[in-house]
Amino acid sequence: MKAYINLLPQVERGPRAIPAWGWWVALGIVLLLVGGLFGKQAWALWKLDQERRILEARKTALLGEVQALSRKLGLSQARAREWEEAAARARIVRELMSRRVPWAAVLVELARLVPEGVWLTRMETQEARVLKVEGGATAYSGVNGFVASLERSPRFHEVRVLSIKQVKEAGTQRKAVAFSMTCRIRSVQGTGGTP
Repeated sequence: MKAYINLLPQVERGPRAIPAWGWWVALGIVLLLVGGLFGKQAWALWKLDQERRILEARKTALLGEVQALSRKLGLSQARAREWEEAAARARIVRELMSRRVPWAAVLVELARLVPEGVWLTRMETQEARVLKVEGGATAYSGVNGFVASLERSPRFHEVRVLSIKQVKEAGTQRKAVAFSMTCRIRSVQGTGGTP
């Protein structure tokens, strides 16, 4: 048996080479890692594809049941279209009803809110759901009370006084307060047939 001893420094003898089997091991590890990542993705895709197929089968079965029930009930395509059109018309009517102003309820509420010593001389709508009110009062406190009542009411909001001034009543020497204001009308559930 022969033994060799290398007494040369490492610089002169060159770098130590990786054995051939080491390269194969390293390559195997890299392939396992890459294969594992792709394998995991492939497994997930396979599972999703299986779920998609199951859902498609269920959808097909449900469509078959719907068609069978439609035949049982005697629903033709024309009748189904008629029902859809009627439902669309009903939606439009509900939408229009929700936008309408229930004037009877508005006037009853307005009359309830007018305090003693205040009278209304004119009312008009300026735009959808905006009411302009003109009137008079025996004192400024009456106008203030009317504005406060409107603001507390669930039917009115955004109350704005446009003008307020002291005037003489026609034919007398008594002084009165003339006012003009606007307010928005809210939709209130369950009162006066409102939506």
